[in-house]
Amino acid sequence: MSEQTKLPTVMFADAGIDVTHDDTERVALSNGAVFVALRVEVRPSKKYGEYVVFDGENLDGEPFHAYSASGVVLGQAKTMILKYGAEDGTLKSAILCAVVSKVSTTTGRTFLSLA
Repeated sequence: MSEQTKLPTVMFADAGIDVTHDDTERVALSNGAVFVALRVEVRPSKKYGEYVVFDGENLDGEPFHAYSASGVVLGQAKTMILKYGAEDGTLKSAILCAVVSKVSTTTGRTFLSLA
């Protein structure tokens, strides 16, 4: 063994960096969507850097699974996790969310936000 392989060895699965595969069908958040967020998770993305997934229910009590790469929604989701989140992404309180489309007064670009 070389000097480096004499270091303590940890199995990759035990290192806490194993990525679980999620095959939940998700829809992109869109203007007018209303849902109750029960779980929120920020995930890495090669294309966007990060994106957020929401799990919860629609207003009829049916399962709701969505995602968004909107920078505004991502920032709001991070704050939601800090205030109400547990380690596994489950929220300590159900949060009623409405998705609204807004126009930036400085750039004129349209973006999504939670209200």
